[in-house]
Amino acid sequence: MKKMRLTVLTGVVAAFLLSFVTPLQAGPPETASGQFLYFGTGATARLAGCNLFLTITEIAEWTGTFTGVSADEGKAVGHCNGDWSVNEIMIFDVVEVDGKFGGLKLSIVGSRPAGVDDWYGHWVILNGTGELANLRGQGNWWGPGAPDPFSPGTIFYDGNYHFEPN
Repeated sequence: MKKMRLTVLTGVVAAFLLSFVTPLQAGPPETASGQFLYFGTGATARLAGCNLFLTITEIAEWTGTFTGVSADEGKAVGHCNGDWSVNEIMIFDVVEVDGKFGGLKLSIVGSRPAGVDDWYGHWVILNGTGELANLRGQGNWWGPGAPDPFSPGTIFYDGNYHFEPN
Protein backbone atom coordinates (compact mmCIF):
# COMPACT_ATOMS: atom_id res chain seq x y z
CA MET A 1 0.00 0.00 0.00
CA LYS A 2 2.87 2.39 0.83
CA LYS A 3 4.39 1.67 -2.58
CA MET A 4 1.12 2.53 -4.32
CA ARG A 5 0.74 5.83 -2.43
CA LEU A 6 4.33 6.77 -3.26
CA THR A 7 3.76 6.01 -6.97
CA VAL A 8 0.54 8.05 -7.04
CA LEU A 9 2.18 10.93 -5.15
CA THR A 10 5.16 10.89 -7.53
CA GLY A 11 2.81 10.99 -10.52
CA VAL A 12 0.85 13.94 -9.08
CA VAL A 13 4.04 15.91 -8.33
CA ALA A 14 5.43 15.18 -11.82
CA ALA A 15 2.18 16.30 -13.50
CA PHE A 16 2.15 19.48 -11.40
CA LEU A 17 5.77 20.33 -12.31
CA LEU A 18 5.25 19.57 -16.02
CA SER A 19 2.33 22.00 -16.13
CA PHE A 20 4.89 24.84 -15.73
CA VAL A 21 7.19 23.66 -18.54
CA THR A 22 6.85 25.47 -21.86
CA PRO A 23 8.20 23.52 -24.85
CA LEU A 24 10.99 25.23 -26.78
CA GLN A 25 10.51 25.54 -30.51
CA ALA A 26 12.64 26.91 -33.29
CA GLY A 27 11.47 30.17 -34.76
CA PRO A 28 10.22 30.44 -38.31
CA PRO A 29 12.89 30.08 -41.00
CA GLU A 30 14.58 33.16 -42.39
CA THR A 31 15.50 33.56 -46.05
CA ALA A 32 19.16 33.22 -46.99
CA SER A 33 20.56 34.75 -50.17
CA GLY A 34 23.79 36.12 -51.58
CA GLN A 35 26.79 35.07 -53.59
CA PHE A 36 30.33 33.87 -53.21
CA LEU A 37 33.38 34.46 -55.35
CA TYR A 38 35.84 31.58 -55.20
CA PHE A 39 39.49 31.29 -56.16
CA GLY A 40 41.24 27.96 -56.74
CA THR A 41 44.29 27.51 -54.51
CA GLY A 42 45.30 24.01 -55.53
CA ALA A 43 44.32 20.90 -57.40
CA THR A 44 45.58 17.42 -58.09
CA ALA A 45 44.29 15.38 -60.99
CA ARG A 46 43.91 11.69 -61.70
CA LEU A 47 42.64 10.16 -64.92
CA ALA A 48 40.70 6.88 -64.84
CA GLY A 49 39.70 5.88 -68.32
CA CYS A 50 38.05 8.99 -69.73
CA ASN A 51 36.98 10.32 -66.27
CA LEU A 52 38.98 13.13 -64.69
CA PHE A 53 39.09 13.22 -60.86
CA LEU A 54 40.22 16.46 -59.23
CA THR A 55 40.99 17.05 -55.56
CA ILE A 56 40.55 20.79 -55.13
CA THR A 57 41.14 23.52 -52.57
CA GLU A 58 39.66 27.01 -52.79
CA ILE A 59 39.10 30.21 -50.87
CA ALA A 60 35.65 31.83 -51.18
CA GLU A 61 34.52 35.35 -50.26
CA TRP A 62 30.84 35.29 -49.22
CA THR A 63 28.40 38.20 -49.18
CA GLY A 64 24.73 38.39 -48.29
CA THR A 65 23.27 36.30 -45.46
CA PHE A 66 26.62 34.58 -44.87
CA THR A 67 29.39 37.19 -44.73
CA GLY A 68 32.95 35.94 -44.43
CA VAL A 69 35.69 33.87 -46.04
CA SER A 70 35.62 30.09 -46.30
CA ALA A 71 38.41 27.60 -46.96
CA ASP A 72 37.06 24.84 -49.17
CA GLU A 73 38.18 21.29 -49.93
CA GLY A 74 36.54 18.72 -52.12
CA LYS A 75 36.35 16.66 -55.24
CA ALA A 76 35.24 17.47 -58.77
CA VAL A 77 34.74 14.86 -61.44
CA GLY A 78 34.69 15.38 -65.20
CA HIS A 79 32.70 12.42 -66.51
CA CYS A 80 33.22 10.71 -69.88
CA ASN A 81 29.93 12.09 -71.23
CA GLY A 82 30.95 15.71 -70.51
CA ASP A 83 29.00 16.10 -67.25
CA TRP A 84 30.75 17.49 -64.18
CA SER A 85 29.97 16.91 -60.49
CA VAL A 86 31.35 18.49 -57.33
CA ASN A 87 31.28 17.72 -53.59
CA GLU A 88 32.97 20.14 -51.18
CA ILE A 89 33.17 21.08 -47.51
CA MET A 90 33.35 24.84 -46.89
CA ILE A 91 34.76 25.92 -43.51
CA PHE A 92 34.47 29.42 -42.07
CA ASP A 93 36.69 30.20 -39.09
CA VAL A 94 34.52 33.29 -38.52
CA VAL A 95 31.36 34.22 -40.41
CA GLU A 96 28.52 36.63 -39.66
CA VAL A 97 24.89 35.52 -39.92
CA ASP A 98 22.09 37.79 -38.67
CA GLY A 99 24.51 39.89 -36.59
CA LYS A 100 25.90 36.76 -34.86
CA PHE A 101 29.45 35.46 -35.26
CA GLY A 102 31.04 32.05 -35.11
CA GLY A 103 32.52 29.23 -37.11
CA LEU A 104 30.49 27.35 -39.68
CA LYS A 105 30.83 24.22 -41.79
CA LEU A 106 28.77 23.82 -44.99
CA SER A 107 28.51 20.97 -47.44
CA ILE A 108 27.82 21.59 -51.10
CA VAL A 109 27.05 19.07 -53.81
CA GLY A 110 26.23 19.91 -57.39
CA SER A 111 26.74 19.37 -61.07
CA ARG A 112 27.04 20.91 -64.50
CA PRO A 113 25.57 18.77 -67.26
CA ALA A 114 27.37 18.59 -70.59
CA GLY A 115 26.43 21.47 -72.87
CA VAL A 116 25.09 23.63 -69.99
CA ASP A 117 26.90 26.81 -68.93
CA ASP A 118 25.84 27.00 -65.27
CA TRP A 119 26.54 24.84 -62.27
CA TYR A 120 23.74 24.10 -59.82
CA GLY A 121 23.41 22.22 -56.57
CA HIS A 122 22.42 22.10 -52.91
CA TRP A 123 24.06 23.40 -49.71
CA VAL A 124 23.43 22.39 -46.11
CA ILE A 125 24.83 23.63 -42.78
CA LEU A 126 26.64 20.76 -41.05
CA ASN A 127 27.50 22.54 -37.79
CA GLY A 128 28.48 25.81 -36.20
CA THR A 129 30.42 27.19 -33.26
CA GLY A 130 30.15 30.25 -31.03
CA GLU A 131 26.93 32.21 -31.58
CA LEU A 132 26.23 29.98 -34.61
CA ALA A 133 26.30 26.69 -32.69
CA ASN A 134 22.52 26.29 -33.09
CA LEU A 135 22.29 27.52 -36.69
CA ARG A 136 20.56 25.16 -39.14
CA GLY A 137 19.81 25.68 -42.82
CA GLN A 138 19.86 24.50 -46.39
CA GLY A 139 19.25 25.76 -49.88
CA ASN A 140 20.34 25.90 -53.49
CA TRP A 141 23.27 27.37 -55.36
CA TRP A 142 23.86 28.09 -59.05
CA GLY A 143 26.00 30.11 -61.39
CA PRO A 144 28.62 30.13 -64.08
CA GLY A 145 31.50 29.23 -61.80
CA ALA A 146 35.03 29.72 -63.05
CA PRO A 147 35.79 29.72 -66.77
CA ASP A 148 39.06 27.87 -66.07
CA PRO A 149 41.06 26.66 -63.03
CA PHE A 150 43.11 29.86 -62.89
CA SER A 151 40.19 32.33 -62.84
CA PRO A 152 37.74 33.28 -60.09
CA GLY A 153 34.22 31.92 -60.25
CA THR A 154 30.89 33.39 -59.11
CA ILE A 155 28.11 31.35 -57.49
CA PHE A 156 24.75 32.59 -56.15
CA TYR A 157 22.87 30.98 -53.26
CA ASP A 158 19.48 31.07 -51.60
CA GLY A 159 17.60 28.99 -49.06
CA ASN A 160 16.37 29.09 -45.47
CA TYR A 161 17.98 29.08 -42.04
CA HIS A 162 16.93 29.25 -38.40
CA PHE A 163 18.43 29.09 -34.94
CA GLU A 164 17.48 26.05 -32.86
CA PRO A 165 16.56 26.83 -29.24
CA ASN A 166 19.28 26.26 -26.62
